[in-house]
Amino acid sequence: APVVIMVVAFSAAGPVEHWYILVAEIAMELAIGAAIGIAVGWLGSLGLRHVALPASGLYPIAVMAIAVSAYAAGAMAHGSGFLAVYLAAMILGNSKLP
Repeated sequence: APVVIMVVAFSAAGPVEHWYILVAEIAMELAIGAAIGIAVGWLGSLGLRHVALPASGLYPIAVMAIAVSAYAAGAMAHGSGFLAVYLAAMILGNSKLP
Protein backbone atom coordinates (compact mmCIF):
# COMPACT_ATOMS: atom_id res chain seq x y z
CA ALA A 1 0.00 0.00 0.00
CA PRO A 2 2.77 2.58 0.68
CA VAL A 3 4.14 2.02 -2.82
CA VAL A 4 0.73 2.70 -4.35
CA ILE A 5 0.39 5.89 -2.30
CA MET A 6 3.82 7.10 -3.40
CA VAL A 7 3.14 6.34 -7.08
CA VAL A 8 -0.18 8.17 -6.96
CA ALA A 9 1.40 11.12 -5.13
CA PHE A 10 4.26 11.43 -7.61
CA SER A 11 2.00 11.09 -10.65
CA ALA A 12 -0.68 13.48 -9.38
CA ALA A 13 1.74 16.21 -8.38
CA GLY A 14 2.48 17.24 -11.94
CA PRO A 15 5.82 18.55 -13.08
CA VAL A 16 8.14 19.26 -10.16
CA GLU A 17 11.55 20.80 -10.61
CA HIS A 18 13.19 18.71 -7.90
CA TRP A 19 12.06 15.44 -6.35
CA TYR A 20 12.94 16.49 -2.81
CA ILE A 21 10.35 19.29 -2.93
CA LEU A 22 7.61 16.70 -3.40
CA VAL A 23 9.05 14.52 -0.63
CA ALA A 24 9.11 17.55 1.70
CA GLU A 25 5.47 18.35 0.85
CA ILE A 26 4.42 14.77 1.62
CA ALA A 27 6.33 14.83 4.91
CA MET A 28 4.73 18.16 5.82
CA GLU A 29 1.22 16.84 5.09
CA LEU A 30 1.87 13.78 7.24
CA ALA A 31 3.26 15.87 10.10
CA ILE A 32 0.31 18.27 10.01
CA GLY A 33 -2.17 15.39 9.89
CA ALA A 34 -0.46 13.63 12.79
CA ALA A 35 -0.38 16.75 14.94
CA ILE A 36 -4.03 17.54 14.28
CA GLY A 37 -5.12 13.93 14.84
CA ILE A 38 -3.33 13.72 18.17
CA ALA A 39 -4.71 17.08 19.28
CA VAL A 40 -8.31 16.34 18.24
CA GLY A 41 -8.18 12.86 19.77
CA TRP A 42 -6.80 14.12 23.07
CA LEU A 43 -9.24 17.05 23.26
CA GLY A 44 -12.13 14.78 22.25
CA SER A 45 -11.35 12.22 24.94
CA LEU A 46 -10.96 15.00 27.50
CA GLY A 47 -14.30 16.51 26.46
CA LEU A 48 -16.16 13.20 26.49
CA ARG A 49 -14.89 12.45 30.01
CA HIS A 50 -16.17 15.78 31.33
CA VAL A 51 -19.53 15.95 29.51
CA ALA A 52 -22.47 13.89 30.69
CA LEU A 53 -24.63 13.02 27.69
CA PRO A 54 -28.32 12.28 28.41
CA ALA A 55 -28.19 8.76 26.95
CA SER A 56 -25.37 6.25 26.65
CA GLY A 57 -26.23 5.72 22.98
CA LEU A 58 -25.05 9.24 22.19
CA TYR A 59 -21.39 8.50 22.95
CA PRO A 60 -20.77 6.58 19.67
CA ILE A 61 -22.36 9.47 17.77
CA ALA A 62 -20.12 11.92 19.61
CA VAL A 63 -17.06 9.82 18.72
CA MET A 64 -18.10 9.83 15.05
CA ALA A 65 -18.50 13.61 15.20
CA ILE A 66 -15.00 13.90 16.64
CA ALA A 67 -13.66 11.70 13.83
CA VAL A 68 -15.34 13.87 11.19
CA SER A 69 -13.94 16.95 12.93
CA ALA A 70 -10.44 15.45 12.83
CA TYR A 71 -10.72 14.82 9.09
CA ALA A 72 -12.11 18.30 8.44
CA ALA A 73 -9.41 20.00 10.51
CA GLY A 74 -6.67 18.00 8.82
CA ALA A 75 -7.98 18.72 5.34
CA MET A 76 -8.46 22.43 6.07
CA ALA A 77 -4.87 22.68 7.32
CA HIS A 78 -3.63 21.05 4.07
CA GLY A 79 -2.58 17.96 6.00
CA SER A 80 -3.48 14.31 5.79
CA GLY A 81 -7.08 14.00 6.90
CA PHE A 82 -6.89 10.21 6.84
CA LEU A 83 -3.92 10.18 9.21
CA ALA A 84 -5.68 12.68 11.46
CA VAL A 85 -8.76 10.45 11.71
CA TYR A 86 -6.65 7.35 12.29
CA LEU A 87 -4.67 8.88 15.15
CA ALA A 88 -7.74 10.50 16.71
CA ALA A 89 -9.54 7.15 16.63
CA MET A 90 -6.54 5.38 18.16
CA ILE A 91 -6.45 7.88 21.01
CA LEU A 92 -10.22 7.77 21.55
CA GLY A 93 -10.24 3.97 21.41
CA ASN A 94 -7.55 3.66 24.07
CA SER A 95 -8.89 6.30 26.44
CA LYS A 96 -11.16 5.70 29.41
CA LEU A 97 -14.52 6.90 28.10
CA PRO A 98 -17.83 6.55 29.97
